[in-house]
Amino acid sequence: MKLIQKLYKFSIIGLLFLTSCLTKEIEYDVKFEGEKIVVHGFISEDSGAEIIVKKTVPPNKPSFDNGVSAAEVFLICDDTLKIKLTETEAGKFKTPVNFKANYLSSYRIEIQAIGMNTVKSAPQILPQKVKIDTVFFDTTLSSNQPTLVLKFTDPPASGTAYYHKILEWSEGEIREEYGNSVFLDPFSVIPDDNFNGSQHSETVRVDLIKVNYITENQYDTVILDSVQCFLYNLSPDYLTFAKSYDYYYTSLLEPLFEQPYTVFSNIENGYGFFAAYSCDLYTIKVNRNSQKNKSAIPN
Repeated sequence: MKLIQKLYKFSIIGLLFLTSCLTKEIEYDVKFEGEKIVVHGFISEDSGAEIIVKKTVPPNKPSFDNGVSAAEVFLICDDTLKIKLTETEAGKFKTPVNFKANYLSSYRIEIQAIGMNTVKSAPQILPQKVKIDTVFFDTTLSSNQPTLVLKFTDPPASGTAYYHKILEWSEGEIREEYGNSVFLDPFSVIPDDNFNGSQHSETVRVDLIKVNYITENQYDTVILDSVQCFLYNLSPDYLTFAKSYDYYYTSLLEPLFEQPYTVFSNIENGYGFFAAYSCDLYTIKVNRNSQKNKSAIPN
């Protein structure tokens, strides 16, 4: 009995000691290798090169300015032609209006900034455009909230990846946008692992009648007149980046059990990526007259 009491006391003391250790603030030195350029960039036939340039900041100083002053961004074509990009706003650079990329050339970027190492990207070749086969509305579940179905045929080459963007239009204005061509969401990238060389379908729910509330009990409606569908075929480097970013994010969700995962970068002397894509567009019209007699009152 006395032995049990002693063990109980020792267990209580040990628990209190452990609690005090866990609640004590841990001080440590944050390792920071100095400022490095961070790149987020794409090149395509239609949009040219669009590059975002920032810099690293100490992990314990997230509020520090991450802008790069006096940066110069160059696009190198086939290791011969050198084109200087224009800074359209702070940290955002774009090729001249008359520039048009082609599918036979290789492109890479170089970035120079005072007091920082020059960074260079891996070369990129524009992937061949994959055409959208068809787009239609599936009204099986709802006629004014149909499922938009986008179909395309994947070429036999493995390792292809896609991304789609949807724009909903009414009377010359964009009413809704799904996806963004400048910030391609790595979590929304679609690898062809399960449909290589065959036809594939992507679906999105669309509200053909939009409800805009004025007050709690008063609203007006907008009927769509068309929907634009964009299909992006991405270069292999962006697929590698997207997969590594997914693994990295997953490791953050389980920090005690997952080992840290390094995000892929194809930028020498810096971080980030430079990738290429091609894009196909398909526009589907909406029969506005068929929608006018339908109820737009939300359930």
